[in-house]
Amino acid sequence: MPKGLYPSLRHVLLLGILWGLSGCAGGPPIDDQPAGATPSRYFDQSEVMRSWHLDQEKRRLLKGGWQVDGSMEITVKDEVRRHRIELLGRQGSAVTIRLFGPFKNVVMEWTMVPEWLRLINANDRVTLEVAADSKGMAAMAGLAFNPAWLYPAITGCGDDFIDAPSLNGETLSGRSRSGEILAVDAATGLLKQRHRTGMDGKRFSVHYAWPTAQNLAATQPIMPERVEIRLDDDNSKLILSLREWKFFPGRVPGASNINKPSPFPVLYPEIGDGTTP
Repeated sequence: MPKGLYPSLRHVLLLGILWGLSGCAGGPPIDDQPAGATPSRYFDQSEVMRSWHLDQEKRRLLKGGWQVDGSMEITVKDEVRRHRIELLGRQGSAVTIRLFGPFKNVVMEWTMVPEWLRLINANDRVTLEVAADSKGMAAMAGLAFNPAWLYPAITGCGDDFIDAPSLNGETLSGRSRSGEILAVDAATGLLKQRHRTGMDGKRFSVHYAWPTAQNLAATQPIMPERVEIRLDDDNSKLILSLREWKFFPGRVPGASNINKPSPFPVLYPEIGDGTTP
């Protein structure tokens, strides 16, 4: 394997690990109101639920592709790294993360589809491929998680509540069908927080910030401008600052053809360091 592959690979894969972990099962209830706080507005729970369902329906019906530029900040053991990134998605089935170097050149591209995960490292001129399951992620990144959790974490999608949620001041909260604890902004019907506990018992959460000027009646869903993922066990943190989201009826212009053979030798960590013939 080319020299320097794993040190550079580790930082990009950490992004996927943190995102992926944002989708494990269940977590503690959320109390989003400080003790003694007085709600500034009165909300009807049925109307809040209606706003939540309408927003989620837009996200489920999101067609074609989307693209958003932004930046990410990763904090691990008091070390902070910042990168410019581009995210490209396609109807819940594929997500590509492009990491840019100092001269706006793409240095890494990580694509996730239901069947496989592919990381192209332009600096080391090598491609890694693994199966899109927890074993594949364990082989690629050293930690097992389901990559299917990535898309909903980015786009603010959430499952329906499994039981009747509770309205506490300006926050509607309850457990979803996937075991997640969701906190919804009563004024907008948008996700504020989501809490989960992984299969290994580790707890983590996702916190959202949305644009101030919101058109709740728009056909396209409102997309987050900030996504912050926190891991409770070691205080690791990932902050995504996302600018203007763009939607396309089909594939995003300029997106890589995921079915095209890689220009670099392909390595398969799950079965050793062998390359394609």
